[in-house]
This record gives sequence, C-alpha cells and structure tokens, in this order.
Amino acid sequence: MHSQNDKTQVALHIRKVYDSQMAVNQLPRKGLTGNPNLRRHLL
Repeated sequence: MHSQNDKTQVALHIRKVYDSQMAVNQLPRKGLTGNPNLRRHLL
C-alpha cells in the first residue's frame, strides 16, 4: 500500500513537471524568468 502511494506521488510529480514544461514552451521567453518554479523544473 505504501509503495502504491509512492508510485502515485511520483506519477503526479512527473505529470506536474511535464505540464510545467509544456506551459513554458507555450510562453514567450520573457515569461520564463518571471516564474522561478517553472525555470527550476527545466534546469
């Protein structure tokens, strides 16, 4: 049960990072520097 929860957390994290990268790809370059969270995911 514990490992299943861990798998879910990892999947959610990967999804969140992926969504962040997609969002950044849609934004102009300028928007990237305004959001440290998104930039950290990309680096």
